[in-house]
Amino acid sequence: MKKSPKYLYPRKSGFYFILNVPLDIRSIVKKPQIRFSLKTSAIREARKKALSSYAKCRTLFFEIRRLKMTELSNEKIIQITKKWMADVKDLNQEALIGLGPYDEDTHDLLLRGSKRIEASLRAGIGKRDFSQVEGQAERLLSAEGIHLDSTNLQYRRLCLELMKITLAMVIEEQKHLKGAIDDVLPRVEFTRPLLPTDKPERMTAESPEQSSAVISKVFDAYALEMEQGKRWRPKTNLENRAMFNCLVEICGDRPISEFNKALARDFKTQLVKYPKNRHKDERYREKSLEDIWRMPEVETISVSTTNNRLIKISGFFHWAVDQGYLASNPFSNLTISTGTRAKDDVLPFEKEELIKIFNTPMYREHSYIHPHQFWLPILGLYTGARIEELCQLKGDDIREVDGIPCLDIHEDGEQRLKTKSSTRLVPVHPFLIELGFVAYCKKRGRWRIFPELHKASGKYSHNASKWFGRYKDNLGFEKRKKSFHSFRHTVASMLRRKRIPAYETQMLLGHETGSITHDRYGRDEPTALLEVVKALDYGVDLTHLNFEEKKHREK
Repeated sequence: MKKSPKYLYPRKSGFYFILNVPLDIRSIVKKPQIRFSLKTSAIREARKKALSSYAKCRTLFFEIRRLKMTELSNEKIIQITKKWMADVKDLNQEALIGLGPYDEDTHDLLLRGSKRIEASLRAGIGKRDFSQVEGQAERLLSAEGIHLDSTNLQYRRLCLELMKITLAMVIEEQKHLKGAIDDVLPRVEFTRPLLPTDKPERMTAESPEQSSAVISKVFDAYALEMEQGKRWRPKTNLENRAMFNCLVEICGDRPISEFNKALARDFKTQLVKYPKNRHKDERYREKSLEDIWRMPEVETISVSTTNNRLIKISGFFHWAVDQGYLASNPFSNLTISTGTRAKDDVLPFEKEELIKIFNTPMYREHSYIHPHQFWLPILGLYTGARIEELCQLKGDDIREVDGIPCLDIHEDGEQRLKTKSSTRLVPVHPFLIELGFVAYCKKRGRWRIFPELHKASGKYSHNASKWFGRYKDNLGFEKRKKSFHSFRHTVASMLRRKRIPAYETQMLLGHETGSITHDRYGRDEPTALLEVVKALDYGVDLTHLNFEEKKHREK
């Protein structure tokens, strides 16, 4: 039988919710426990109600702690900025070395973009306008469990230090562009107090209380930080909680200090035998893992699912190390080698496959029902954008910059991106303009260009992705190796064959290059990427394509 949560207690009158208030906030809550009746005797209903109450309590505890924290010390600012400066310096130097040679026009464009960024940073510092680094400041503070209002004096001081560091890095990149041999980062003079010279001690468990904390409590703190910092989307949240439930089911809710490499290896051994649909299949619901393993023909989870859970567990323990619960991550480097590279999991479309995709009755006879069915494959082929980035576009997101029509891919309201580096301007390919895509978008104004797509599982692309999956399956493509994401790989593959510099491909696709100048100038100067987009010529005859908008009634 499934074990009840530790905060769910049976009584004669029904189930009760009982949760101890953490010691550090009991003086504010003014009670040692939160206790009330769930008003039900049904175990399933009680579990649902208890889980909801538990989530609300954790949010309450977090908000109380947040309100308690009203000041960010100077010492903490120095610690945060010093670590960030070291990380950015290493990443930037690697990017500068790895970018390789580029022609004179690109060199001039990079230098011009770098100087413009320098001027923007200097102006921001002079006016005390910190909008350029506020996102980074919030991420750094969130990682430390600190939440401050943007008007807080110490928050603004942190932003000032981050802008000065960024300015120093931009100046350093200009030295590289001008051929300077001195690649040492200029010393950044901080406002008071001066940077300490002592080296930080090696991370160890900070206290007996931390090292003896059971993993359920540590995971609660981890999940709360991820949720409050908006670092988990709904799907990610569910996946991480499934990962943790699996970890507890196999290892038990034991003190985190007991986790070592041997226990992690034992967990991996059990995980590869974990039954598929453990909590959905009615045959398994009321059975222990030992009972399930004795059953005949038990289908286990796939290698990719196993690796996915190991990666998420490793991420949790990596956070625990950073927080001082452990000295090292016992789950690092435990994934199962599949004998293939990550980029081989999804393959680009070959020329013959593209011919097949764009010569079906859907394109030849206009048998598509919705606009997205016509446009999405073509957009994928000529932008390399992710399907969710395309499905959530609004008419106003197609705008002219320096006279060039561009897709403005950004986060705004319900529009979400995979990473911060995904924000970019993508010049519209001349063929898309010829097909009437820009004119089609202008008619939509501030509304989404594919209004027939509604959010499902947190994404506008959910149903569109399933539709394309069926479309390409009917053409006989490999189910796992070929998907809509293959268009993205097709774009990258074509640009490699055309010998387009890697950093320009990365900017088109929304990947970080690691270089401050390269990562920022591409978002501001679509002229730099227009020639890259024009290089997307696949040698496939698409002259028969033309869009006919159909009036239909949405169900």
